[in-house]
Amino acid sequence: MASEADEWLQLLSQHPIFLEPPLLQPSTAKSENRASIRRERLVVQGTDLFVAVGNEVRRIDLKACKDAFAESEIRRLGAQNGASKQEAIRSVPWVRLGCEALTFDICKLVVSSNKKLLAAIGTHDVAV
Repeated sequence: MASEADEWLQLLSQHPIFLEPPLLQPSTAKSENRASIRRERLVVQGTDLFVAVGNEVRRIDLKACKDAFAESEIRRLGAQNGASKQEAIRSVPWVRLGCEALTFDICKLVVSSNKKLLAAIGTHDVAV
C-alpha cells in the first residue's frame, strides 16, 4: 500500500496542469502525454511547482494540493459528502504565466541561484 505522500503525489500527476493546451501551434504539435513530462520541465520553488508544457509556463501551489488531499481524506473518514481525493486535487487552480517572449517549445526550466528569476530554455532560445 502506498504511503500518503506517495498517494497525493501520484494523484497530482493526473492534474490538468500537465495537459497540452487545446489549440497547439504547429511548432508544438508533438504528441506528448502526462507521462512524458520530463523532470527538466519541472521546477519547485518554495511551495510552487512550475511546469513547462509546450511554450507555456504554468504554476500550481503544492501546499494547496496537499491540503485538498488531506481535506478530502478527513471528509471521507468522517463519512461526509465531498470530493474524492483525485477530484479534490484536480480542482486546485493553476495559473498560466504570461510571457510574450515564449514563442518556442520549452525544453528546460531553471531557477536562478538567488531564487528570484525563472529561465525557460528552448533548443535555440532562452527567456527569463
